[in-house]
Amino acid sequence: MTLSTLFRTTSIGGIGWFLLFAELTFAAVPPLNDNLSGATVIPNVPYTAATPQSVAAATVEANEAVSNCGGSTIDSVWYQYTPTSDQDIAVDTFGANYDTVLSVWIGATHPLTELACNDDSNGQLSFLYLSVSAGTTYYIKIANYTGTTDATGSLTLNVNPIVRASNDNLANATVITTLPYKSKQAVQLATQEALEISASCNYGEEHDNSVWYQYTPTSDQIIALERTLLWFSEGLENVNDYWDERTMIVSVWNGTNHPLTELSCHRFEGNDHAPFLLSLTAGTTYYLKITSVSGVLDFLLSAYLVTPPKNDHLANATIIPTLPFNNPSQSLLGNSQEELVDGTSNCYGGNGSVWYQYTPGQTQTVKFNGRAVAGVNFGLSVWSRLPDSLTELTCNMNQDSILATTATQVLKLLAGTTYYIRISADNSQKNLISLTAEEVVSPSNDDVVNATVITSLPYNYFQNTLWATIEPGEIESSCRQWSPPSLHSVWYQYTPDRDQLMEFDTLGSNYDTNLSIWTGTPSSLTELTCNDDDYEYDKTSSRLTLKLTAYTTYYIRVDTNNLNEQDGDLLSFYAQEMVSPANDNLAQAIPITSLPYTTLQHTQAASQEEGEVIASCANSTEGSVWYQYTPSQPQTITLDTLNSSYDTVLSVWTGEAHPLTEIACHNDLGWETNTAKLTVAMTPGTRYYINISGTDYYGEQFGTLRLTVTDQPFQLTALGLPTTMDALGNPVTTTSEFFGGISVNDSTYQPQVVENLSDNVEIVGKIIVDPKHVGQPAEMVVYAVYQPSAVATEKYFYMVHDLYWVSLWQGNLAGLMALQRVTLAPEQWLFLYRGRLKVPGVLDLFWGYRLADGTLVTNSQGLRVMINREVSPY
Repeated sequence: MTLSTLFRTTSIGGIGWFLLFAELTFAAVPPLNDNLSGATVIPNVPYTAATPQSVAAATVEANEAVSNCGGSTIDSVWYQYTPTSDQDIAVDTFGANYDTVLSVWIGATHPLTELACNDDSNGQLSFLYLSVSAGTTYYIKIANYTGTTDATGSLTLNVNPIVRASNDNLANATVITTLPYKSKQAVQLATQEALEISASCNYGEEHDNSVWYQYTPTSDQIIALERTLLWFSEGLENVNDYWDERTMIVSVWNGTNHPLTELSCHRFEGNDHAPFLLSLTAGTTYYLKITSVSGVLDFLLSAYLVTPPKNDHLANATIIPTLPFNNPSQSLLGNSQEELVDGTSNCYGGNGSVWYQYTPGQTQTVKFNGRAVAGVNFGLSVWSRLPDSLTELTCNMNQDSILATTATQVLKLLAGTTYYIRISADNSQKNLISLTAEEVVSPSNDDVVNATVITSLPYNYFQNTLWATIEPGEIESSCRQWSPPSLHSVWYQYTPDRDQLMEFDTLGSNYDTNLSIWTGTPSSLTELTCNDDDYEYDKTSSRLTLKLTAYTTYYIRVDTNNLNEQDGDLLSFYAQEMVSPANDNLAQAIPITSLPYTTLQHTQAASQEEGEVIASCANSTEGSVWYQYTPSQPQTITLDTLNSSYDTVLSVWTGEAHPLTEIACHNDLGWETNTAKLTVAMTPGTRYYINISGTDYYGEQFGTLRLTVTDQPFQLTALGLPTTMDALGNPVTTTSEFFGGISVNDSTYQPQVVENLSDNVEIVGKIIVDPKHVGQPAEMVVYAVYQPSAVATEKYFYMVHDLYWVSLWQGNLAGLMALQRVTLAPEQWLFLYRGRLKVPGVLDLFWGYRLADGTLVTNSQGLRVMINREVSPY
């Protein structure tokens, strides 16, 4: 019976027959060297498979061991090699198109004994070397790391002999006789001799494969050493990204035998090919030790003489005779750190510098520009000489672009004064740096003595500050104490004819500004205030508000963080008088005639009146605005400043003139919001004044106020009998009642809730105060008990004090610190928190009040929040 007849008789319908026939026709055939017994014989080395081998459908044999370097257990192919003499060989899979794992084994049958392995040496390809003995058969296994059959897998195997370096030992160090010198050699299988000391910058890596060179200069010299990595299999100069982790160490030594004395050490890491400089003394023999930390690379060593730049020292500074100046690019290789000043720049110091000098015949604004190839780190600074030393006037770090790196300085130079221009760079970088200098025209208000006068308000001025400078002796604003020095500034001045509240801003400018206000004379200024970033607007522009005194001259300075002119230098400067809100004073309090009530208003120019009392729940406040409300019937109202743009303090008062009597006060609803909320029980016919002040304790003092007033009752749960004790801890009876609730995502208030870290909660407490305590001064207290989980045995105690600070607490009620001090009302409300709770676990909250005689009244049943362990979005 033929195969086709068999399939016809055993198939079920034409489709089954077709599927079987297709499987027979197109199924991949395992490679001939799929099994150990069919291993391809390598007759001699060097060896490269004549054509790339397909590994499609490769399998794994019974008892075939997986390499210690990983790899799959379902597809591998085998080669075998029996050397006729002892030798060192390198094996690689360079050229394969899949992720290989390479291993070498000995034995007769599975399981074999593994001698060496490698997974990734060149990307996903493999490389290893080992010493082999004559007459021993070695089995080379190549597995697929991914563990899946690759129908397109194509393998290339290379086996090459390795020749040990002749200069492996100090006694056979290669002699460098003349410079320049180049040497290409391998360090594979290099060894470490007895008593040989590892280089100090080896950092204890596993390998210390080293070869040796020696050099005896006939004169004092500076030489540069460079390395270039090589592919072992190619033997060509070819730096490749796959070598990024290969490290080579060059160390320099004195002596005649091990142990030598190390003089210097340098690590070449990744694609670092910058030269390593050595200062050598005539007649001294130096030994150069080349160490391959990876132990598997070849290199090309280059050594050549270096001549330091002529303007390496300040005394030999290159003179700039006239402007414009454009010097030829010069190499900084070999520049030294001869002068003490090299270590005192506010910018990049590097290991050395070159110098230029310029003496202008007239006062002028000059732009200096340094330029180098991309990736070179350098600093450009300008200095003037005082009787005893140099003083740095300004400095700037380089800014990288795709093709080049530049550093620019623009400053005003005084006629007849000699200025020194310094370029400092890492002298291990073999790069050319050029310097240009040209005169530019600075803005008319570049200097404070020429400050632009603001004659009328509002004032809006656009100007290009591209070539603005920093004057000699110009003082930095206090906003820049953690910032780099200013690169340029312009000045304005204003003299009000009456006391005014003024706002100055740079909103709309296209660069990062700093704004400061000063008084005094141009030669002796005193800063009053400054602002770097106006976060409410765009985080780079600046804005300031200040009360100015009539007939005093104020100087307004605008400077920048920009490092070069490409950042943009169009300044938009604006000045306006701020008009106080209509309800700035108590007498103009805005009436609230019906509830619910919501309003938006800007409080930027709000002030505080003479005699106005600071709210008890804030340490300090700034300008305030006023509202008034008179209920016609007994009423409990809730007020809040939620969604306002600044840090608000909300309080309610009675009386007809300052000083008023505070009824209730609230500051912050928690660490996520600086707004406030409170509930007040009101008596019909009584006029209540509502005050909203700003405080800079957490943020801005002014901004956009959103005030909401409602009379919607809170449905809070009674929390049982309170705990009451006198100052000695003895029980005391009281009629005070406690209520409370927790709302999750604005749902109804419950005494116990389960919530997630991403949920918003609001926690509210209320005390119906014992009538005999009403009207007495008291301290409000708040404390909490926290457990990491519902079943945790450990507990942590916290108290909230001093206007919402949270501290650890020992659990002693007598040691509770006050949240705030109040005069007890019949209903005492506490808005404890609004926002997200950020720690999973169980939190129980308690609150109460303490009278002047020490009597403490707290709730015995707390509010409980069970917080799920959920990933927070913050």
